[in-house]
Amino acid sequence: MVGKEFWQVELLVGMGPLVLGADEQAIQTALIDLGVDTSQPTLNSTENTTLLSLNTRLTFSQTTPRILTQVEVSDARLRFATLSVIGKRAHEIIGIFKISRKETLWTLGSSSMQLNAEPYCGNMSPDLSRELLSRGTLWIKKYGLGLTLREGLVATVHLCDLTHVPRNGVGRWTKEQQMLSEVSEVVIPTKEPTRNSLWSAASRLFNFTFVLLLGLLVWWAVFVQREWDELADVPAVIVGLAPAPPHPLPDKIAIQFVDSNGVQRLATLGVNHFEKAPKMGEEVRVRFLRESPEHVLGPVASRDIGFAMSLPYGVVILLAYSLLQLLLQRDNWLLSQLLRRSRR
Repeated sequence: MVGKEFWQVELLVGMGPLVLGADEQAIQTALIDLGVDTSQPTLNSTENTTLLSLNTRLTFSQTTPRILTQVEVSDARLRFATLSVIGKRAHEIIGIFKISRKETLWTLGSSSMQLNAEPYCGNMSPDLSRELLSRGTLWIKKYGLGLTLREGLVATVHLCDLTHVPRNGVGRWTKEQQMLSEVSEVVIPTKEPTRNSLWSAASRLFNFTFVLLLGLLVWWAVFVQREWDELADVPAVIVGLAPAPPHPLPDKIAIQFVDSNGVQRLATLGVNHFEKAPKMGEEVRVRFLRESPEHVLGPVASRDIGFAMSLPYGVVILLAYSLLQLLLQRDNWLLSQLLRRSRR
């Protein structure tokens, strides 16, 4: 049975019976004695053996005899003395060793591909720092210790000897990364930039469409109004009022006029078409389109026809835009909550 002592890390040596430089057969024998199942198929390549029950992967050399070169542990039972490591923030582990930044190295991707050349020492952008805290591996070189992070938390611990520590990487531990790690509320994006970019693109598209539709609506309103402004006034006679006098303010006003083809027509208008309520038999001025004389407007209505016709469409556009924005905000909030819960 695997006991607590199995999970105690000894840097540059290994963990329990998983001793760096030890023969593969000796390690398998020790694991079997502890009751660990070593019969699972190897993964990724012939160099690696994955111990599923221990959340641990062992990397052996390709030479004969095969010796252990690296141990990768993702199990929460792993300990540095009495301190748990998996799930801790990066700065907490860095602080244990009291080392200078020159003794650290960031890598991305497979460490086995980064054993040559010198580390990159250029300036590190904020985006790269966040990416490294999200999915990079921080090495403390002199101890053969690597910490792979997920969302700023230690997800995997790598143990190896000094000959297998990567020498090529993308930079060193910085003050900015220290601050980001210390402030646990800081959101370190993984897939969120893609999500935020898509949300921002959708928001920009809706904003552009909204402005475009409003612009077209204003143009149409101006066009309609100009068309009616250019029409000539036509005389009409009031031939009916409802309610009839002596009621002071009729709701409906019947008019009689002659269209451009000489045809006598009747129409009913509201009192809002006129400056004041006309009287029976009074002559007033109206306007109508040549192609649709049945559409008659009084002097007040003809001055505001562009605004009146465009207003309902403007309300619909504004309501649709507001609704879509609320839906986008809701979806964005829901995704943010899900991501926060997944981090916990």
